[in-house]
Amino acid sequence: MTNKLHWFWLLFISMIFIHGDAFAQSFKSEGDVRRQAGKYFKNEDYATALPLYSELLSLNQKDAKLNYRYGVCLLMADKDKTSAYNYLEFTSRDSKMEADVYFYLGKSLQLKYRFDDAINDYKEFEKRGGSSAIKKFDVERQIETCNNAKE
Repeated sequence: MTNKLHWFWLLFISMIFIHGDAFAQSFKSEGDVRRQAGKYFKNEDYATALPLYSELLSLNQKDAKLNYRYGVCLLMADKDKTSAYNYLEFTSRDSKMEADVYFYLGKSLQLKYRFDDAINDYKEFEKRGGSSAIKKFDVERQIETCNNAKE
């Protein structure tokens, strides 16, 4: 009987610690979530960043940077990549956003078979982006792919 009681208390205490940890995790500040999501995004761990940006976006749907990052995460990690378009298109209307938004917007349009629109956004990215970013994303190849798909 004592052995069963011992196991019961051990299980009970373990559950408190597990629940306590989950409870503490659910009450992180918005700043903590932003920092963690930003870290994952910077490391291109889009699948891990995706739920964090989803949580942040639920708190502030009009934040262009959150829409941008959530859209990129959808595009790079989600199975339904075409859903990224709405977030990226919203972000592209913000004149302060970084040029990369046009690359990702072009990519999302390319996946929706809107090749002429994709080419326009790739060209906009070429105008606004730096030469290293243009090389990194291989924009010429993306435009070529769109042109080939049109034929």
